[in-house]
Amino acid sequence: MLKRKVVVDRSGITAGQMQDFWRKADDGTIDGRVFAYMLDNVGQARKEALKGDFVTLVRAREIMGSNFFGPGDAESLFGRDLGLSPESLGTVPFSEEFLRLHSDDSVLVAVPAVSVLDVVGLMKEQSVPVVKGGYSTIENWFADEVFAQRKVKGGWHLVAKDITTGYKACEFKPEAPFRGDDVESAVLLYSAVVHFLATGRGRRLFTNELVGSCDVSSHTCRFAIRFLPEGIMIDSIYEDDCD
Repeated sequence: MLKRKVVVDRSGITAGQMQDFWRKADDGTIDGRVFAYMLDNVGQARKEALKGDFVTLVRAREIMGSNFFGPGDAESLFGRDLGLSPESLGTVPFSEEFLRLHSDDSVLVAVPAVSVLDVVGLMKEQSVPVVKGGYSTIENWFADEVFAQRKVKGGWHLVAKDITTGYKACEFKPEAPFRGDDVESAVLLYSAVVHFLATGRGRRLFTNELVGSCDVSSHTCRFAIRFLPEGIMIDSIYEDDCD
């Protein structure tokens, strides 16, 4: 039996596990029929082993293609580590079937633990164009708000590329990938910025209408953005408009 060390890149499989596999194959514990069953039922095996339906980072990238933005993409775009650990984000909390269903109409983004103000800072560093809404500066209405200072929990988010059926983004139910008001402001803004930078500043999310987040300010306004040809418009939607 072959004794050399084997390491499977990015899969998380250790050399010891590979040796154990070949040992079982050599003694007949894993024969052709067992191996064929494993291959045919890999989805069910993953569910049982991981206590849920997940895919690996490598497989998710294969499925999503140019709509995938992982930890490495963030570091290359912003020139520094934003705390996105490939180890903690090594599995994506969506099934292959679900990712394939939304591989064209959504983007899969690894979002770091950032606040709205953190993302605005990244935008300034990268000279992302900004269009002011109804305020003298984009920070004027939200800089002192708790939601703008709060850091979101880092993790994977599947975000719809656009909302096309109306101004009142909050009307949408929290169906996957997301519809309107089930997503935090920092996730909304970060996803738009990363997509814009990673596609060579040529493509934009949220171009049809203002898209409101789940965050409501002390003035009962929801944080909202729209990516116009001239830049990201950061504005607000009154809570009354979400009835």
